[in-house]
Amino acid sequence: MTFYGMDPEQVRTQAGRVGDASRQLDELQQRLDAITRGVSWVGEDREAFLQQWSGGPSARMREATADLTARSQLLQEEADQQDRASGATDGPGLPATGAPGSAADFGELIGGVVDGVRDGIDWLGDRAREAGEAIGDAVEGARDWLKDRFQDAKDWTSDRIQDAKDWFADRKNDLDEWFQQTKERFDRLIAELDRPFAEVAAERLVNDMVEDGTLSHVTDVEVLGTRTIPDQEAPDSLADLLLDNDETRRTIDGTEPPRQYLPEDQAQIRVQKVVGADGVERYVVHVPPTQGAPLHDGLKNPIPGWDQQNQPFGWDNNLYAMAGKENAGANAVKAAMEEAGIPPGSQVAFVGHSQGGLVASQLADDPSFNGPGGYQVTDVFSVGSPVETFTPADSRTDVLNVSHERGGFRPGDVVPTLDMDGASARHPSGNPAPNVHDVSFGTPKPADGFGGDMMDVAHESVRRDGNGNIDPNSGYYGTVRNNGDDAMLAAKDERMRGKYYGDGTTVAEDIVVDVKRADR
Repeated sequence: MTFYGMDPEQVRTQAGRVGDASRQLDELQQRLDAITRGVSWVGEDREAFLQQWSGGPSARMREATADLTARSQLLQEEADQQDRASGATDGPGLPATGAPGSAADFGELIGGVVDGVRDGIDWLGDRAREAGEAIGDAVEGARDWLKDRFQDAKDWTSDRIQDAKDWFADRKNDLDEWFQQTKERFDRLIAELDRPFAEVAAERLVNDMVEDGTLSHVTDVEVLGTRTIPDQEAPDSLADLLLDNDETRRTIDGTEPPRQYLPEDQAQIRVQKVVGADGVERYVVHVPPTQGAPLHDGLKNPIPGWDQQNQPFGWDNNLYAMAGKENAGANAVKAAMEEAGIPPGSQVAFVGHSQGGLVASQLADDPSFNGPGGYQVTDVFSVGSPVETFTPADSRTDVLNVSHERGGFRPGDVVPTLDMDGASARHPSGNPAPNVHDVSFGTPKPADGFGGDMMDVAHESVRRDGNGNIDPNSGYYGTVRNNGDDAMLAAKDERMRGKYYGDGTTVAEDIVVDVKRADR
């Protein structure tokens, strides 16, 4: 077939290629559009990005696709027209320069399409990178935020755990403190059950008198010096011990150096070093009774009468000793024993009248005194003393007090009854200690010429007339002297005989230690 102008088959082939390019560009646009819309991204930036994509590269690619489709159809129509034209014309074909389907126009078209596709791909890549960077920044920010929140939660939890630990520790401390206070209160209650009523009453009386200013007891003492009683005859009985003890409250004749006894200015503690029949050195310590300002002066004007004297065994000291408190009398005995050179661990027997027996029993009750590091108090022998408020710290210590009870017209001695037999809440019937004893006798009638009121008759240790002569039958001396067959007195005599007096014992040294209360 002869044709003029373009080659229809070439045009049709080109039209097919343009159509294929149109379809491929359409598929690419749809795939890119699906990818763009399928990104997991939420927010205003995503919406703005989709608008830019839809109105920019995507739109140009759709336009290019439509243009290529149109040009493919146009080329097909031009080829068909060429066939028709060539069928009517027998002349040679003429080039169709400038025709709509010319190669120049097609090249320009294809170049524009390629440039548009490339621009779309580049734009889409830029947006994808921007989106990736935005998503990366968002993810990194979210990770940092979550990390900070996790750390905040961890710190908060740690703080709450520490707060809980602190709270429980505080509660444990509170509970421990409560248990300790409860234990202390319980221990005090148990101790109060064991404390004698007389001791508790004396303590309250002392506290009240101190609080209202009527009593200010000075407990410190000062040793004034020592004296020796030469050529002392050894005692031979319990009654002889009372005679030796009674000398502590009067001027002792023949001491070296001599000294006049002043009751309100000093106390005389007598220490006898005795060598027993067994060759063992032991010590008899004589503790004096109440001395100094009389009771009635103290009641009228207690501070000048009691607190302004140097006598350690004044009336006020009775209250402190009965209450189990530190007192000048007990400190005076300890200072005198140290001054006399009694070695620690030595066996000691106390002899006392009235307050003397009370102070001696208090010392025997002290484990630091009557125990390791102190002395071994084997015996306390007293007359007219309230001794049952105390129980010796050493179970080997034997305490015996002799008292006068009411008999006939004669009154009893009230001083030994002040201990209320050592009765306590736990032991209302009296002190249960098997080594604390109180034996009572009727008050002996004084001989002619030994006057005095009835209280003096009952409480006196050794009765003397105006010339200093001793009544052998009255006072505690007479009671002990005339009742040696009493079971308790006989047992005490058996314990001490041959150790502290009689049956081969000798007095190696007889010392008087002068002690006063410290200056105020």
